[in-house]
Amino acid sequence: MKRLLIALILVVLAAGVVALAGCGQKQVTLEKGIFLMGSEEVKPWCFKQDGEYTGLNYDICNEIAKRMGGLELVVVETKVPDLIKDLDADKYDMIGNPYTITPERSNQIGFTIPYMQADNWLVIVTEGSPITKVEETKGTVVGVPGVSLNAKGAEMETAEVRNYPDFDAVYNALDAGEVDAAVVYAHDYNSRSSDDGVYRVIEEGEVDKELVFGVKKGNQELLDEINQALEEMLEDGTIEKLEKKWTS
Repeated sequence: MKRLLIALILVVLAAGVVALAGCGQKQVTLEKGIFLMGSEEVKPWCFKQDGEYTGLNYDICNEIAKRMGGLELVVVETKVPDLIKDLDADKYDMIGNPYTITPERSNQIGFTIPYMQADNWLVIVTEGSPITKVEETKGTVVGVPGVSLNAKGAEMETAEVRNYPDFDAVYNALDAGEVDAAVVYAHDYNSRSSDDGVYRVIEEGEVDKELVFGVKKGNQELLDEINQALEEMLEDGTIEKLEKKWTS
């Protein structure tokens, strides 16, 4: 009986040690062992292929998750206008859409270190279009996706600028003749390799900004972990390799 009692005491003590060890484990994400990434589904950044998520930012964030102690990356699909609101509501740990720093956003969320140069914008038309340069879009209709960079379309002297919810909708509108030209991201355009010969670029512009990820304000511990992973990935060439994979 005494031996049985001693054995039971040892089991209880061992369980207590395991529990204490578990309590001491570092957790900086909302869910233990999981890294929640809020993102709109948009090529080439984060989209589904054969039912699985993939893309440039998905690959980057997946690598960040691995370097943060082997976390599992889980995508929470969110529309661009709701990204900051849902981040504040603790629906995910980080905004995974390509973001640039603006004064307004700086008042709302925290930012990681820059991980990539912001994407160039392109003005495109269909291959058979008579439009050969951007000046000739005057008096036509230009389609733009609902993302901040493509407000560039509004600067054109067009009769109308139409906003669409995403890139696919813009391309569909261009194909259907609803718009005469479109303003898109270079990364997205280059990722549509099957569309070679269907569209023609009539102007390209550089964006003098860098891309960052967004984290809830005040969550400095998580921000430090992400930044450490990004610094390592920039130094060892991982991000450069992933960028080439998705843009070449």
